[in-house]
Amino acid sequence: MTLKHDKSGDLSIHQRPLILKVVATFGMQDANPKYTPLPPNVNLSDSQPTPIAQADIEFMKDKDYRKALGMLNHIANGTRPDLSFTVNTLMRYASDPRPFHWRLVQHCIAYLKTTANLAITYRKGESIKPIGYSDSSYADDPDSRKSSAGFVFKSAGGPVCWKSKTQRQVSTSTGEAEFVGVFEGGKQAKWMYFWYTEVDQHFDLPITVYCDNNSAIALTQNTGGHSKIKHVDIKTHWIREAVTFGEILVEPISSEENIADLFTKSLSRPKLEVLIKKMGMEYLDI
Repeated sequence: MTLKHDKSGDLSIHQRPLILKVVATFGMQDANPKYTPLPPNVNLSDSQPTPIAQADIEFMKDKDYRKALGMLNHIANGTRPDLSFTVNTLMRYASDPRPFHWRLVQHCIAYLKTTANLAITYRKGESIKPIGYSDSSYADDPDSRKSSAGFVFKSAGGPVCWKSKTQRQVSTSTGEAEFVGVFEGGKQAKWMYFWYTEVDQHFDLPITVYCDNNSAIALTQNTGGHSKIKHVDIKTHWIREAVTFGEILVEPISSEENIADLFTKSLSRPKLEVLIKKMGMEYLDI
């Protein structure tokens, strides 16, 4: 990880040297530019024909899929939250990757090559109080019908923690999937409050978590819809207590403004670039 401290006091972090190493490792130096981590609206539902064709077996023999994903995951966790959904999605097929999945890995590496100068920037003078964004994509896993969920928290103008993951249980509605997603974001918000306190950085509660689903927001604020989600794991209802006690405030936001959208689906280039900028990332002159 490389840190850049400019005269204004802003701090930027990036992993350009490691990205270029990954590009070289997998022979992608001459790859055509790609501007999204995955092709927009990519469909993986037909990517696992059974049984696997002999030609596919031969093709994948010398393809180190897991090594590539491990390197991409390291970068995604370090300074490139825009890769989180892609890595989470491709990891579903780590035990049985096919040529289709390998081509998506190559697409992602080509995207990294194209955007190697993209960095997270933290602004001097911006509030350190975290602001969270939560989102879920209902039943998008074609095999398990589980939903993808993601959150990101900004502090000092840039992302400080983020996650894209497949929910453990199958949700029966969009509202339920979003409610579970808000719960995950709420847990992270509370942990961050205690961590900031431990390093003597104090701010007033509540921590705001934005969500673009009104049903999920309503479920965090009252028990009127309890019958609709009583089958949800009881620990998930912790978020209601956190809201009641004034520790977390779940606020509405439009889907177009919800940064967490890029943690739950593959996006078009224009929308991806808008959300990356809103998240606090920018291209550096390196």
